[in-house]
Amino acid sequence: MKTKFLLILAIFSVSATGIIVSDFQLERIVNQFVTFHKLYKPQKIYLHTDKNEYAAGEELWFSGYLLDAENHQLDTSQTTMYVDLVSPEKKVVQQRTLKVEKGIAIGDFSLKDTIAEGKYQLRAYTEWMKNGISEFFFVKTISIKNQKRRFFTLEYFFEMKSLAKKRQKIDVQFFAEGGNLVENIETQIAFKGTNIFGQPIDFQGIIFDKKKNEIVRFAAEHNGMGKFSFTPKSDTKYFAKIFHNGNEFRFDLPEIEKKGLILNVSKSLKNTEITVKTNQKISQDVYANSFYLVGQMRGKIYFAEKKILDSCVYQFSIPDSIFPTGIAQFTLFKPNGEPVAERLTFIQHNDFPRVTIKTSREKEKIKFEISLNQQVAGFASLSAVQMPQVLDNQNIISNLLLTSDLTGNIENPAYYFDLKNENREKYLDLVMLTNGWRRFVWKKILTDSIPKPTFKKEQQLCVSGKINKLFFKLPSPNSPVTLTILNQYNDSYSLRTNEKGEFCFSNLNYYDTLDVLLEARSIANKKNILILLDEPQIPNVIFRSILQIDSQVFAMKKRYQKPRIYEKVDFNAEKKSESGIHQRADHIVRLTDNDRTRYSNIFQVLQANVPGIRVQNYGNSMHSTIRGPKSLVAGSDPLYLIDDMPVDDEAVNSLNIWDVDRIEILKGAGAAVYGSRGGNGVIAIYTQKGHFMKRGEINFKKSGFYRAKEFYSPKYTAETIFAQNKTIFWFPKIEIDKLGKIIISKNSDFKGVFYLCLEGISLDGKPFFIFQTEEIN
Repeated sequence: MKTKFLLILAIFSVSATGIIVSDFQLERIVNQFVTFHKLYKPQKIYLHTDKNEYAAGEELWFSGYLLDAENHQLDTSQTTMYVDLVSPEKKVVQQRTLKVEKGIAIGDFSLKDTIAEGKYQLRAYTEWMKNGISEFFFVKTISIKNQKRRFFTLEYFFEMKSLAKKRQKIDVQFFAEGGNLVENIETQIAFKGTNIFGQPIDFQGIIFDKKKNEIVRFAAEHNGMGKFSFTPKSDTKYFAKIFHNGNEFRFDLPEIEKKGLILNVSKSLKNTEITVKTNQKISQDVYANSFYLVGQMRGKIYFAEKKILDSCVYQFSIPDSIFPTGIAQFTLFKPNGEPVAERLTFIQHNDFPRVTIKTSREKEKIKFEISLNQQVAGFASLSAVQMPQVLDNQNIISNLLLTSDLTGNIENPAYYFDLKNENREKYLDLVMLTNGWRRFVWKKILTDSIPKPTFKKEQQLCVSGKINKLFFKLPSPNSPVTLTILNQYNDSYSLRTNEKGEFCFSNLNYYDTLDVLLEARSIANKKNILILLDEPQIPNVIFRSILQIDSQVFAMKKRYQKPRIYEKVDFNAEKKSESGIHQRADHIVRLTDNDRTRYSNIFQVLQANVPGIRVQNYGNSMHSTIRGPKSLVAGSDPLYLIDDMPVDDEAVNSLNIWDVDRIEILKGAGAAVYGSRGGNGVIAIYTQKGHFMKRGEINFKKSGFYRAKEFYSPKYTAETIFAQNKTIFWFPKIEIDKLGKIIISKNSDFKGVFYLCLEGISLDGKPFFIFQTEEIN
């Protein structure tokens, strides 16, 4: 009797999602998925900026929303958000460390008069988000105008020149629905055509088989996308001829599988219609005829069932009501749990709150009465900008429900959520067919051991690092460490290192730039130890800033006299050392504040400024070698010195670049003074105060939370009212009550026409947005 009871529990068990599953393999798939998402619980960020185009000398205002990626509710589990301003050269030119309160962070950037004109991008992320791929950081392109200075570097010029040569090239990709073409099964194929900038193109095409027989004709229907159906035959290959702007191109279609399953998804009024097709014979083995279908959205499984094929075509319906609004991912698994097909579809309930704003003047104040059509509390931000203003092609609704869950460029995502566009649902399905879900890979999830996240959620600010004994890289466990915040605070904190010599001072709540003193001793109260600070890792900028050929760059090249050479490096002469025991150096690199802003560590400085040095990445650290004769006893590593004290590359990796004054490089005969240790060359680093010589002590600067400025409405006169596209009002954090209402006001003498843009999120995770024109007299 006991055995039968256990069998029933095994056949019908409740997974961690609350879904009843009836199979061991399906239960494994579901529970592995749940385990992965509990471990890597993803986040999203959305930034609302006061406008999209700026002039040099203006302020750029923004509000940041930190959200749980699963339910879009404000995330209060983390208190730190990073926002970068990235130049057309893909360099971080300004960064803000912001304190997140109730899931909201507010900030600004001062755009100096000297900032170069061009397309810049805002990027926002948290430390925890670094555990995913950086394509899921928030990114927004903005335009900065400056008639006195256009952006130009030689690197930018050569990239533009290369793109100009390739401007006629295009790329057309073909996507079999579900992922695969299978012999003798009619399959829907979507396609997407773009130019070299990733922008959509119009084109026509013809599919041919390997004997050049015409199979089907097609044409782009919306933003370079479209679809067609055909049945691939055995033992043949297919290619497409593409016709665009009078030119002809050839692209191959995906490879054809001899046997397999096809997943087709379509929409009815209230359901998602699922069709599974196979070209394999239905056998007597029920196990061989079975498959699993799992439907998830934003990290939560809403559908998981085992099905048995009784014919080569199996159809069933899934009610849309079990999903919230958003992108649903359906994955088809073989009986052994191997994923074989995947399809995205959009579930649309149109259930996000609608907003109305009534504007009026009361004496010297302008009043805004904000109402939602749902009784729900939330937060919002509101900007009012003079005409003319370019309407952004993305808003908080299109970002959270669409672009934040997909990689790659989606042209004008706001189009698919504008009720005035009759074909929005039809064309949105083309987006689903031509984009893949990339927040996770099923094969990674279904492994026996899921690796733990590398980055942690930050609670306030943190100073962390490691204490090593002076030589041999041995950790110094149980060592006392004291952190002192100087400036006006003079606060001290003490702790001891763990068994690996690591320490972490967390929950530091300070603003602005801080002077920090870090002191440590060995367990024997000696100073002969090395303090290695963990440097914040700024993620690589991987997106493209160039969206079109800038013809003015070529005119500027003619006025550009010579390549930019760093004057601090003389590649042709030896230099006299100011304090090194070697007296002379082959090269000296003197760091400026611009270098300290541009580069995040010493190795990047060396790679950019010194010929003959090779820099490689090893995990979270960097390593260098100097071209030339190698030592037979010291491997390939150069000798590293900090303030004339021998250290290893780990110490160089941890050195704060703001503490460095200069770097001296010796190679060949010049390094002979250091004997065999200098056989691979010498990299001597000198700090600005020589503080590295103070063993067991480091004094450095650390960025605290940025203190956001307060917005002041400009004063207007009849002559200046339309002189510039000014921001009239900026409300970065509006708290809407539980009835969905709020009234806000601001003193202003403004009269005329302006644009209002309000974006926000309800406490139950539903985004809302409105853009309207107002006139005040």
